[in-house]
Amino acid sequence: MIIFLVSVFVLLDIAALKGWAPDTRDARDWTVPNTSPSHSGVVRLR
Repeated sequence: MIIFLVSVFVLLDIAALKGWAPDTRDARDWTVPNTSPSHSGVVRLR
């Protein structure tokens, strides 16, 4: 289950960075608790 969540986060971050899904910026507001250091750098790019 955790691996599934991490993969979803990674796919959303890649899509947001490539401009495929601009709406993920709003969805990421409630996923911002930086529990994973691997995502903190990507979240900081907003």
